[in-house]
Amino acid sequence: MNRLFVATLVKDVRERLRDPAALGLWLGIPLVIGVLMSLGMGGSSGPKPKSPLYVVDHDESPPSQFVANAFGFGPFGEFFEVSSPTEAEARAKLADDEGSALIVIPEGFGAALWRDEPTELQLVTNPAQRILPGIVEETLEIVPDLVFYAHRLVGEELRERFESFDEREPTDADYVAIGLEIGHDVERFQKFLLPPVLKLASAEAQPSSSKRSVSFGGAFFPSLLFMSLIFMASGCAEELWKEKRQGTLRRLVANPCGLAGFLGGKLVGALAVATGVGTLGLLLGWAAFDLEPTRLPLALVWAVGGAGLFWCLFALVQVLSTSERAANVIGNMILFPLLMLGGTFFPFDVMPGWMQAIGRFTPNGWLVLRFRELVDGPASTGAVLGAFALLLVLLAAAFALALQRFSARFVRS
Repeated sequence: MNRLFVATLVKDVRERLRDPAALGLWLGIPLVIGVLMSLGMGGSSGPKPKSPLYVVDHDESPPSQFVANAFGFGPFGEFFEVSSPTEAEARAKLADDEGSALIVIPEGFGAALWRDEPTELQLVTNPAQRILPGIVEETLEIVPDLVFYAHRLVGEELRERFESFDEREPTDADYVAIGLEIGHDVERFQKFLLPPVLKLASAEAQPSSSKRSVSFGGAFFPSLLFMSLIFMASGCAEELWKEKRQGTLRRLVANPCGLAGFLGGKLVGALAVATGVGTLGLLLGWAAFDLEPTRLPLALVWAVGGAGLFWCLFALVQVLSTSERAANVIGNMILFPLLMLGGTFFPFDVMPGWMQAIGRFTPNGWLVLRFRELVDGPASTGAVLGAFALLLVLLAAAFALALQRFSARFVRS
């Protein structure tokens, strides 16, 4: 065995063990990011945070109460906490960045709806927020269309009934009668308004082979693991300039063992460190997110191979750069966009569609997606073998390019 290869491997592993601060950073930064993101999404099983939504109902009619209560139930209830302060209090809270929006329902709103007369809802949104106020605004924009089509179908009956309310206030019985009339009309038009879109077919249940359901933390786990490994690969590759500063590379030129043994030892040393980091990460994932133990060994091999690929890529950046400072700048310019686009800062599940389309073609995006298939399934044997074969080809090609530049100019410059 190449003695230079073994000596370089042992030296690099010892240096990493003598520098626990670097190992702590490689593991700690992704861990802190993951904890903060998980807490921001409500934890693994805790309640999701809700944003206050204020509704001021000056009408207090059944239609206005329906609007006021609609945002507190169903899917909306997962995002909003509806309350009814005074209008002045609600506006003051929005001005202090407390809450998402204020809906003001004017007096006479319900009667105007029944009679198909002009009326309006007032919406005040928090300018510091975009998504939740947008949900409220888009939902309220549906109301005019619903009222329009309701009057086209049953409006004549509603107006006739409400003409009798000019001399008296409508009672609960009146509203029940109106509801029954609307229900009969809807039932009459149901085959035109609500045609069946699904057909029921009976079939024998088959064993499910789909992916297991995962929490936000579980979906974020592959991103965190590869973030640690990529930081580690980048840090280990930067050691090439340290070797150059200390004169190690000039002495290698005359070494009969050759430069390939030295660079190969650096690569395998990085793989050894990645094995330790990956093992610890997978054990934490198994304890925290109930990963399938039988899938972990293959997932570890994939993660370590991915770390090796990134070490070769960052080593190539180092040996192509004209100075250590330039190498650090170029490396960071490549590293952070890759982390953002490749599903490493954020899981693909929460990224916009256009970012997912780009990120799937990045090296780390491809590694993360294949890793999730190995951990969560389903992944066929052919797909697994093909992915590992491609990874080996990419790793060998990247190492060959780095070695060629390392031997041709970097050592002697």
